[in-house]
Formats: sequence, C-alpha cells, structure tokens
Amino acid sequence: MSRFAVGFVAGCLASLFAGASAVAVWYCFRVTKVHRLEEPLLLAGASDGGGQYALPKGTVLYFDKAYPEGFSRFRVYINADRMPLRLERLDDGTQIDPLDAVAPSKNDIERIRRGCSLDQ
Repeated sequence: MSRFAVGFVAGCLASLFAGASAVAVWYCFRVTKVHRLEEPLLLAGASDGGGQYALPKGTVLYFDKAYPEGFSRFRVYINADRMPLRLERLDDGTQIDPLDAVAPSKNDIERIRRGCSLDQ
C-alpha cells in the first residue's frame, strides 16, 4: 500500500473519531430546559370533542421546540405503571396531534380546586 493511501486512511479515521467525540460531548452536555407549573394548566384538544382537562400545579414541562408562528412545544413524561397501552407506529411526523394549553381563569382554578369538572 502506498504512503499516500495509508495517510489518507489514517486521516479519515482521525476525522471520524474527532466527529464522533464531538457528538458525544454535545449529547452529554446539552441543557434541557424545563418549566414547573405554578398553577394548573388547562388543556384542550380538537380530536376529543372539545373537552377540557388540567395538568396539576408542579407538573414539569420539558421544552421541545419554539415555532416562528409564536407557540412553543413542550413534552410531559408519564409513567404508565402496569397499564399496557396499545402502541401504533407514527410514520409521518406531521401527524402529531398536540393539545392546546390555556392559562386558566380564576373561576377555572377554583373549580379545579373544588374537584369539579371543567366541562360543567
């Protein structure tokens, strides 16, 4: 093998190692931004017939992405203990059906604290 080929292969391997190391360092040290709810947060979705639900005070929202249209997307992680849920494959990422979050009014907060349904 010529000296040029050996040098080329060595350079390619060194570049590959450096790139993989940079990705690993970025992955380990990336910052996760979160928001902890100070009040309950009302949720509403078009696909459920217009019902309203609430995330309780203290729920942690994990920042996902901000959109130029002016809204941000967050994730909520839920532990489903011994509750087998049927999973489907989502082939198209545009099929995500997010819920809309709305700041509750004082009346909504009082109804949540009393345990009343938000649909009443």
